[in-house]
Amino acid sequence: MKEEERKLEGEIEELMKQAEETDREEDKAFGENNNGYNIPEELRRREERLDKIQQLREELEREKREEQGPIIEDREQRSFADHDARMMRMKRGQFEYAYNAQACTEESHGVIVAADLTNKASDSVHLPQMVDEVRELKEEVGLEDEEGKETKISTDSGYFGVENIKAEGNGIELLIASGREDKEEAKEPQENKVYSLKQFCYDKEEDIWRCPAGQSLRRETEGSSEKQPSSYRYICSDCAGCKLRRFCLKPGKGRRILEVDEDQLLLGEMRARLKKPEEQAIYRKRKWIAEQPMGQIKEGMGFREVTMRGEIYARAQWLLACAVHNLMKAVRFIANLRQVKATEAMFGVA
Repeated sequence: MKEEERKLEGEIEELMKQAEETDREEDKAFGENNNGYNIPEELRRREERLDKIQQLREELEREKREEQGPIIEDREQRSFADHDARMMRMKRGQFEYAYNAQACTEESHGVIVAADLTNKASDSVHLPQMVDEVRELKEEVGLEDEEGKETKISTDSGYFGVENIKAEGNGIELLIASGREDKEEAKEPQENKVYSLKQFCYDKEEDIWRCPAGQSLRRETEGSSEKQPSSYRYICSDCAGCKLRRFCLKPGKGRRILEVDEDQLLLGEMRARLKKPEEQAIYRKRKWIAEQPMGQIKEGMGFREVTMRGEIYARAQWLLACAVHNLMKAVRFIANLRQVKATEAMFGVA
């Protein structure tokens, strides 16, 4: 915007000089009172564009001041066509002005039970709201969880974070992937580096951390230190004969010690949860539960992008697409049910 402003201001100044020169020549030829001063069309277009850019820049600056203070990054961008859209990285690596559509799908029939669309590029910030919508929907339809059987919601690593983990509870358990870590790097870290906390998993029930070799690290003392009230120390019981010792300990250290806070306990517990075979089996279902409706909407319905401008209208269009998808699911379900009943009647099945 700033570059475009400077360019247009220079062009306008040049056109003004040309207009003044043309005006003087017309005055000489026709007289001062015989011809009014008419702004050239190209000058008018540039002035209108400059006004539009300045208005949009002022709007951007106002938004950013409300969000983060007076500093506006020079690389901040806004679309002239849709002021609400934001620059986002697409799947193929290119950047485009876009919106971020979210959807939560249930397992049995592929029905979208919660959806939203915003101009926030990060997936992570959307999860708490989606969890709340699922929780409210369960209450509305009277789905009560049996004791020990909570509704499980799985997400990819784009949602991994403390605030999202805190959204679980009250009938909802989350399975959030922490990311795909290369197995070779997990065994052999970079030179002069040791295993990071990400390589350790936290067992909430036993209150212990487990290292890559399977050894237990137990809390040193109950409670917390005076300097860091929410910090805890976990110490490995025996590092002497460990085959991964050289990858886990810095030179001169005898045992591995982890100093963690409450947030790191949550992250460690989630990593440990996703390593359990039964939870892995549930998480693998995402391949057809979460991805299939997106493919059906894009390919089956031909809905690959919103065509409405403005966040409110773009969200309405996305929610309409989700509703149509659910309606088509219902129609297919009813048709299949009728076919089953007709077959049963034909063969005399009660």
